Amino acid sequence: MFTSIISHQYVADRIKGFVLGAETSKSTQHLMLHTIKEFEALPWIPLAFEDAHKAAAPMLKISKDITITYEGGVEDALISLDSMLRKYAALIHTETAKLAEFAKKLKEYTADEAAEVLGVSRATFDTYTSRRKLITGRKVGTSVLYNQAEIDRLREMRKPLGRPQGAKNKPKPAETT
Repeated sequence: MFTSIISHQYVADRIKGFVLGAETSKSTQHLMLHTIKEFEALPWIPLAFEDAHKAAAPMLKISKDITITYEGGVEDALISLDSMLRKYAALIHTETAKLAEFAKKLKEYTADEAAEVLGVSRATFDTYTSRRKLITGRKVGTSVLYNQAEIDRLREMRKPLGRPQGAKNKPKPAETT
């Protein structure tokens, strides 16, 4: 419904006009303007705005041109509007975190960088790639790049450092005198 709106500044301005035109206390207006200011700092994702509207403010009727009408009292409408904007912020922060995690997995490293990230020498890393085939990269020009997801997978499967505790390596019991 709101996909034709290119910028959320228009939406913020329309909501500000509604809040400032509402017959309510100055403190309520001040709190709402603070919430709107937080909304303005977020990226505009129309579908998230629509989801927030459906979830948090179904009593508000918001047209495509952001004309706001409501059923009930103005205070209830402002509370719903505040809830809707906070829900929008929560949706945006959740999606932003998911995108950041996805971008992290797309990060790629050269062999030297990958060895450093894993905390191994370049020679050990080369052994992982050539003889043991534990990690594969993708060729880009004359370089081979290794993505973060593969490095994380290799890190999880590596054995802890130190000598293995086999039969030959068990500590001897202390002698009693």
